[in-house]
Amino acid sequence: MKILFICKYGVKIGMGHLSRSYSLASSIHQQYSDITIKLIAIGGNVGRRILSMANFPSVLLNEEQSLYVDSHYDIVFLDMLNASDELMCKIKDVPCKVSLSPIFNRFGEVDILFHRTKYIEFPQKPPKKIYSGLNYAIIPETCTRISTFQYEQNLNDKFLSIAISMGGGDAANKTLSCIKELKKYPTPITFWIMLGEGYNHSYVELVNEIKIDAIHEIILVRSDRNMWQIMKNCVLCILSSGITAYEAAFAGMPYVVVEPHKERELLLRELKEINVCEVVNTFEQLNDKIAHLFNYKQKLLAMHLNSQNVFNKNFTLLIMRHCTEFLKSEWEPNTIS
Repeated sequence: MKILFICKYGVKIGMGHLSRSYSLASSIHQQYSDITIKLIAIGGNVGRRILSMANFPSVLLNEEQSLYVDSHYDIVFLDMLNASDELMCKIKDVPCKVSLSPIFNRFGEVDILFHRTKYIEFPQKPPKKIYSGLNYAIIPETCTRISTFQYEQNLNDKFLSIAISMGGGDAANKTLSCIKELKKYPTPITFWIMLGEGYNHSYVELVNEIKIDAIHEIILVRSDRNMWQIMKNCVLCILSSGITAYEAAFAGMPYVVVEPHKERELLLRELKEINVCEVVNTFEQLNDKIAHLFNYKQKLLAMHLNSQNVFNKNFTLLIMRHCTEFLKSEWEPNTIS
């Protein structure tokens, strides 16, 4: 079997599509020796470090127009917000077309959508088949569960640690807004500022904000693959509403989403219902939310415990089973599982 991945990423749209595609491609490559994998990533050199770890063929392109599908594939996984007529024409003969993105302008032309939450809306014609729910969340192998013993130790530290991760691109520079607000917190905290591969804003601004903070310890970290080695030592994360929110829930790390994108509110609804996260609509509300959680540490522990047994680490087996079933048989269109 031959499988092609095509994804788009960048500073404006973030690095999540590339990270998710790479994670699934890598997992399939490791688990299925009889499957040939190729990944085409459209977004330029900003994705080079992620793909430097790939042990299967991968190609970096600057623009969609350079895409060339060179041979027959059985399955193509698409992970992007928009695809042109030209792109869809180049893959029209692939028997099984799959979307990994919950937002896509060509849903009516794909066979399967794997969606990481049970909540979903379609402004247009839906795919033929939809598999949805937390079992289909694609979690990178670098994200591991935090033991309750370790998390309780973190909660008992004299100086608590908080991680801030606003995505691989952080086009709105929420990282800077976060630092400016968190500096006002009245008691000492260690803040780990995780900067993604696509962070292109001024480091000087970040450093200048840190220099004038005499209370907190603020550490800038540029890391992708080792991010969870750092974040597992924290008691709380401040996140945007991207795929890191699902990684944190899987790891058992309570988190607060600040200023969630309105079009992505559905992606957070299920996580809020199982009580693994909190949401604030403005940065001005952030310190009050942190103070509340730190005053009631049992609530943080409960959020950690609520994540247990929610996700299925065997998402690769589920996804491949459904794709191979589609290749072998036909089913009624427009059904949801």
